[in-house]
Amino acid sequence: YQEILDSGVKSGAVFFNQGNAFMRAGRTGLAIAAYRQAQRSRPADPYLAANLQYALGKAASGESVQSRPLALYVLFWQDWIGYAAKFRLLAAAAAVAFGLACAALFVQNPWPKRLGVAALVITGILAVSAAYDWNRFDRVQRGVVVENGAVARMGYNDSYPPALTQPLGDGAEFTVLDRHGDWLFIRLS
Repeated sequence: YQEILDSGVKSGAVFFNQGNAFMRAGRTGLAIAAYRQAQRSRPADPYLAANLQYALGKAASGESVQSRPLALYVLFWQDWIGYAAKFRLLAAAAAVAFGLACAALFVQNPWPKRLGVAALVITGILAVSAAYDWNRFDRVQRGVVVENGAVARMGYNDSYPPALTQPLGDGAEFTVLDRHGDWLFIRLS
């Protein structure tokens, strides 16, 4: 699967199968990373969701899995459509709104104007949805620990004391806040 990805093919199915292979090999962190990549294009896949929850549960070792953010309740359709498809829908809705606005300028009938306003509202909603996905998939850097025993430190080199009483386990997810050479400043859940 890695050879397929290295050849330039970025497919949710390939990431999903790569995640399954990593889980079978006992590499929970790498499996979680692959499943998270698959979520970009297959957000509604129930098998992907189940496998990811299993991997997260295995990584958490009895801890509760992250709860769903409030934005995903408001934008309830977020996980129905893939990341790239949202941007295509946004472009199509913007084109329709523009076309209806142009038609409203030249036609005396009030319907193009009314439909144009509705298309503009739909375009705005799709823009918020696409922006939310851009934020969660591209702007915010996330990562996964892929080896057991990773020591989180209070500074940017090995001379700083450990930040936690225990090393991080395989599969611990984090958000990258800053980068300093090979060191990452992270936030854990």
